[in-house]
Amino acid sequence: MKKLLLVAALVMLAAPVLAQTNTLGVYADPAGTALNLTTGEEYYNVYVILFAENQIGGAAFMLDVTGNQNIIFQNFGDGIVIGESAPVDVRTGVQIAYEDPVLGFFGTPVVLVTLTMQSTVEEGGFAEMCVLPYPEYVDVVYAHPAGELFPVTGLCGTVSVPVPGETTTWGNMKALFN
Repeated sequence: MKKLLLVAALVMLAAPVLAQTNTLGVYADPAGTALNLTTGEEYYNVYVILFAENQIGGAAFMLDVTGNQNIIFQNFGDGIVIGESAPVDVRTGVQIAYEDPVLGFFGTPVVLVTLTMQSTVEEGGFAEMCVLPYPEYVDVVYAHPAGELFPVTGLCGTVSVPVPGETTTWGNMKALFN
């Protein structure tokens, strides 16, 4: 019975880790827990995060940004970045290489890029940012430090702007039914 409980506990702990493995997406938080951001702010950050149970030597991808969003700033961290355009822009494709491998084991999010965005999305509006293959590749890929490329699933992140609710009082609600 103890062995069965131990196995069940291990499966429960491993399930969230395995659910995100081999994905590259645009997340609302640096921990990679939310693909959807609801904000009424004009400026906000989103994070391009890789989940892979491996050593990460680099990655190649591009972003398709729809809706009324502008990229104000791109922070690539410690990586060496090569782009399809000058200046480097994730919308046209980037290849990132790390001098020291980054460890992505046990569901550790590897933040490749932090993007500061400006939104002019209207109230009740919606915008999307999808990870697509680098222009010269068929798949979104990350590289092992030894140079081997691994395909990953590109995910989409969304930004929505809520419609503010009207404030009312209990007396106003009762008046509707009189």
